[in-house]
Amino acid sequence: MKSTALVATLAILLSGCLTPKITRRYESRQLTTATNPTYGPSLTAFATDVPVATPQTTLVRLSDGGQAALIRELGAKATDADDLIRLLGTPILGPKVPQSTLDLTVFERRVVLSVENHSTKPGDRLNRVVMILKPSLPGEFGSWNQFVTRYQTINLGTIELTQNREASIGLSAGPPTASVTGSAKEVQNLREEMNLSQRFVAVTGTLTPTEAHIVEDGAFGIDLTGNTIVDFTVRVGKDSDHKEDYTFSFFKLFDDNDAPLSASTIKFDRQTVKYVLPNKCREITASTQLLSTLRLIDRNDATIIEG
Repeated sequence: MKSTALVATLAILLSGCLTPKITRRYESRQLTTATNPTYGPSLTAFATDVPVATPQTTLVRLSDGGQAALIRELGAKATDADDLIRLLGTPILGPKVPQSTLDLTVFERRVVLSVENHSTKPGDRLNRVVMILKPSLPGEFGSWNQFVTRYQTINLGTIELTQNREASIGLSAGPPTASVTGSAKEVQNLREEMNLSQRFVAVTGTLTPTEAHIVEDGAFGIDLTGNTIVDFTVRVGKDSDHKEDYTFSFFKLFDDNDAPLSASTIKFDRQTVKYVLPNKCREITASTQLLSTLRLIDRNDATIIEG
């Protein structure tokens, strides 16, 4: 009986094992799917013109001598001090180079996308958002810019946990009973080390003629509430909906005495203008859709990363 008890005790000791504690990010989690919950996020969008780069003023890129010479020349032509200040602030316009083709079937628009988290709990955050835009016909996306994919790594240090379990047992019996002796020793060590870092994509996306996906992934403690700005190039209509005409620009038709110039001395530029047929023109709009992952902290906050 004593031998049986010793074997049973050893079995109990050996069956006890150490379990990981820190390498589990969540003690427990529950994934649910909801469409437009009251606490969920919202997406709003509006479009505006793409800002045009402002030209340099007359004094910005001139040397000291050039600035002094320009001030002398403008001072001789200015009627008073206010007129001189106005002339000094006049932008320098470079020589106008006419485009050989003016494509009016393509235009650029800046879209500002705003995501808002409506949860009232401070620990809840948007972990991932996918903003989807779909243009209406006859418009389609051509390209986008001012859209950068950034890979980042957040390092929060390391955390280490060491578990030790040691057990021993010894039984002995002497006369007049049967002598049974035994001993057992078990040592279990479990060491866990976790590097608290994560590589994530701040902003990325995919673009097709009929759909644009802008994807944002958050990181520890970062809520994705905020604005995203994307500049789109939009094409209107198909080739069968377009037409081409020509325009001519004449530099000078008369001399200084208002006499017509001879045909051999007249210079002109020809420009091809591509446009959408009037009966094919439609207002271009875009529908928006938001797919998001909202991290809700129900109770206990039992996580390693954000507990």
